[in-house]
Amino acid sequence: MDGLRDHLKAIGFSEEKFEEILLAFYWEAKGLSMLEKDSKKILALVCLELGGLYVKREDKKAEKFLNEAFNLREELNENLAKSLAENFKKLARVLEKRGKEAKAEKALEKSFIIAKDLFENLRISDADYATILIEIGEYYAKKIPEKAIPFFEFALRFENAIPNRVLEVYDNLIQCYRETKNLERAQEYELRRKIFTEKLQDFSPNPP
Repeated sequence: MDGLRDHLKAIGFSEEKFEEILLAFYWEAKGLSMLEKDSKKILALVCLELGGLYVKREDKKAEKFLNEAFNLREELNENLAKSLAENFKKLARVLEKRGKEAKAEKALEKSFIIAKDLFENLRISDADYATILIEIGEYYAKKIPEKAIPFFEFALRFENAIPNRVLEVYDNLIQCYRETKNLERAQEYELRRKIFTEKLQDFSPNPP
């Protein structure tokens, strides 16, 4: 689909024309999806493309098409599924800006479901999965710190895959536990952070 977009741009087609073509594909695939397996794959891809296009524009139609793509996610390969998860995170930010926090949270939950499916089926790396967990944790940390905690704690299980982000995760956990008045857990993570920092220093090369 990226190739089609690039080709249309090269011959002077606008983004609006690309949208028009996608919608034509959508209605054609929608009519055939109950009959032909390949049509479901096309429909999933077209819904993803339209959803991504509308998220970029912060258009309300993004929600409809991304939700359709979510329901057809088994038809997407791992890269397209990762793109769908990313678009749901973007959708969550758009919905949050509009004050629709319940819908934003549902969009974020779908992003996590996709990432979890990919991870459990060995279609996503530990680092990619941990990164998604951290990003979802950061979203919740701003408003509902108790919801952020499990995402940060689970991300720490993959600390060997995300060495450059471990201190950031510890800092987030310490802050979340302080905000939820659980000072004992905050102190525990402060100690774990200190131990991790000391380990990093032990493995750092000595200056010449």
